[in-house]
Amino acid sequence: MENIKQKRLLITFIVILAILNIAVLSTFWISSRHHAPRHGHHKKGHHDRGLKKLTETLDLSDEQQSIFKKLRNAHFEKMDSIHIHLKNNKDAFFEEMTHQNLQDSVVLVRIEMATIASGEIDKALFEHYKKLMKNCNEEQKEILRNMFSEMVKQKGQRGK
Repeated sequence: MENIKQKRLLITFIVILAILNIAVLSTFWISSRHHAPRHGHHKKGHHDRGLKKLTETLDLSDEQQSIFKKLRNAHFEKMDSIHIHLKNNKDAFFEEMTHQNLQDSVVLVRIEMATIASGEIDKALFEHYKKLMKNCNEEQKEILRNMFSEMVKQKGQRGK
């Protein structure tokens, strides 16, 4: 009997922590939207600056520039789709939180859906990186590896 109470208490504690975690992450997500637009809301100039930096840094040929631009556009379309799905899931979750009879299973499903979307974002970025690398010569590949490595380090530091 005591074991069942402990398990129930542990599950309740985990669910509360998960809800608090989502609330905190959502607060950061909402506040960051005011500072830096998400993929679908970038201004055209932002996209152009990124391509211009790649063009200059990698010394891309005209053909490579065209390929990179098409890859970038496809990548942002895919990312926009994932972000919209994630936003809809979060909106539904926050709507469900207002219901008194919210089931733990609903919370766990919403958390799992957010985790899957996060994995899709990482996978899409990795696939995009591979496609870019495929269209580079050996010297450009090394430069691009270093650029992505630096980008990952910077992104990790922002999360601290």
